[in-house]
Amino acid sequence: MNYFFSGGTGIIVLIVVIIYWLAIPFFGRWVAIEKGYSSTIWFWLCFFFGTFALIAICGAPNKYNEKLLNEINQNTIKPKNSSAVDNNINNPVPIVRRVQGDSWICKKCDEVNNANSSSCKGCGEYR
Repeated sequence: MNYFFSGGTGIIVLIVVIIYWLAIPFFGRWVAIEKGYSSTIWFWLCFFFGTFALIAICGAPNKYNEKLLNEINQNTIKPKNSSAVDNNINNPVPIVRRVQGDSWICKKCDEVNNANSSSCKGCGEYR
């Protein structure tokens, strides 16, 4: 033990170990904030359990991504009982609903357009 702490190298090693031990909780706290978890809880978990808690929070799913995906799904999926005409701008369905002979019907405004026109005469949306 005397050899380890003799001279300046032992002190430097001790300082590096303390900095590493203190850096893990702050990094774990930052990861928890980025993923939408409680920063205080994960700070103390990383403080006491170190690298194991840091690996756990890094492997945890991102709560913000789940919320965003739920919002996207709610905006793009239409209920089964909705009408055929949907004026929602966020609708991923293409504008051209069907082509009938020399005409096509705009999905956005249900206007019948000439087959040669590339944009709707009612709303201006492109085919």
